[in-house]
Amino acid sequence: FHPSQQLLPQKDRSLIAQFELSSLEEFTSWILSWGKEAEVLSPASVRQKIRETLAASLRQYGTEGQKQRKIRQRTQNLLPWKLR
Repeated sequence: FHPSQQLLPQKDRSLIAQFELSSLEEFTSWILSWGKEAEVLSPASVRQKIRETLAASLRQYGTEGQKQRKIRQRTQNLLPWKLR
C-alpha cells in the first residue's frame, strides 16, 4: 500500500500496520473502507477524525423511522393534500 508501511503480526492473529504519511485524507478513506475490521490506535488526531466521520454518517442515515418521518414531512409540504 505505501512505501513506509511496516506490518507487525500479533499473537492474537491481528496485524498492526505503521505508516509515515504526509497527508491523511486518502488514509482516512482507506481505513473507513475496512469498516469494523480496522481500528486506528494512534495518533489520537486520526482516531478523532475517524470518530467524527462515522458520527456524521450516523446522523445522515439516522434511524429508519426518523428518515421516513423526514421524507413524509418533505413530501407533505409539496402536496396539495395531507398524507396519513
